[in-house]
Amino acid sequence: MFELSRDSHQPLVDQICERVTQLVRNGQLPAGARLPSIRKLARQIGASPFTVVDGYDRLVARGVIEPRAGRGFFVTQRLLSAPLAAIEALPELGSDALELARQCLQQRGDVIAAGSGFLPESWLLEAGSAGVLTRLMRGGRTRPWLPCPAEGLGELREQIAAR
Repeated sequence: MFELSRDSHQPLVDQICERVTQLVRNGQLPAGARLPSIRKLARQIGASPFTVVDGYDRLVARGVIEPRAGRGFFVTQRLLSAPLAAIEALPELGSDALELARQCLQQRGDVIAAGSGFLPESWLLEAGSAGVLTRLMRGGRTRPWLPCPAEGLGELREQIAAR
């Protein structure tokens, strides 16, 4: 299928991704074509199966190939450029550590903070039972199912500042 360069400064995983993407773009691997199994490709290129798995996972994430349960990996019908466009549309992060921290703490309505431990409010309102939501509201805090701002509750900060 292709060969890897062990003398290259480029990691083997990156070489796998690059070679497969080139083959797809050049039409040598047409849409729907089945890729070699992980073990077979590992033997062909002299790499570890773990390296091939990592490469295939990255290609799946980029939309170049897709896994099919029990059948293997196949070239997608078209290359997806949307994930790349979404990444390129992200705001430029400042080089200043304080500015970077501020940007990370900003809550944006169009972005789900995946690592925050909280789901979007619309999901909770659709899935939550009326009884549970009523009990939460009795606690006094408005919308207690939402995360507190990273800088803390405004009322609490005001009380601390007043002392």
